[in-house]
Amino acid sequence: MVQLKAVKLAGEWARKNETLSNPFRALLLAIIVSKKSATWNEIKNRLEEVWGEFNPNTLAFHLNRLIEAGLVEKIPMGDRHVYRPTQTGINRTSNEARELLIELGERYG
Repeated sequence: MVQLKAVKLAGEWARKNETLSNPFRALLLAIIVSKKSATWNEIKNRLEEVWGEFNPNTLAFHLNRLIEAGLVEKIPMGDRHVYRPTQTGINRTSNEARELLIELGERYG
């Protein structure tokens, strides 16, 4: 089920941050921060619950932008990768994402 309030909050947050200028990317970072670390499939599944269906290339593109900005790190774990927020990513979400994470029903902090 698409959570419209969460998408709206992600949009408001995105407008305040250049790197997070896209609501999908802002939502993606909020989900990664809330989980502390997650695999591609965990991230994809949670995003689909909130955003609805999307092209997997969209996820790859926005994950790469977050990695390039130093907000998320990609860590090899055997035959897959785990994505974790960096301290910078956590700091960038500490205030703006609180309401978004609460709306998503995720643990904060």
